[in-house]
Amino acid sequence: MDEKPDAQLTQLSRVRYFTGQLLSPDDFEDEQAYFLGKHRRHNRLLHGEGIVYGLEVSVGAGKVRVEPGFALDGHGREICVPEAAGVQLPTTGSVVYLSIQYAEQEMRPAPAIEATRIEEGFEVVYHPSDPFSRHRRCGPGWWACGEEHAIPLARLRRRRGLWRLDRRFHPPRAR
Repeated sequence: MDEKPDAQLTQLSRVRYFTGQLLSPDDFEDEQAYFLGKHRRHNRLLHGEGIVYGLEVSVGAGKVRVEPGFALDGHGREICVPEAAGVQLPTTGSVVYLSIQYAEQEMRPAPAIEATRIEEGFEVVYHPSDPFSRHRRCGPGWWACGEEHAIPLARLRRRRGLWRLDRRFHPPRAR
């Protein structure tokens, strides 16, 4: 197993409530940050980063299709794809990496035109090089890096004008 990522460890503090306490939005945001921080640290240090299950990729009819699945990114954030997602094939290049990355979207605007919710989601994107290429080690048994980057799902190669999956490429898997 890789050395422990001490640089990623931070002491967490939680809100202490008491009767008569005046609560502000900061208190509630701190409460969320505490539980998100614990959960994401757990994911990073115990499970690593990569595909947990699903997210198979297929190519056809000018599109790439990503099947439903679940992954963990380098920050320990969960990437959930509840339904198949399709993206257009690129128009340039001869090799690209199809990747998935964590994304958020504000939801349910309130009368003051402020969003009242944040929905965690994903984006399927193309990269000209493997987003994991900087990793010394990756795969089961290694810590998540704690850095912001996409998770490669597939390598696509264009031959004779047609995009095909490179079956020799194996995407990273979480533990």
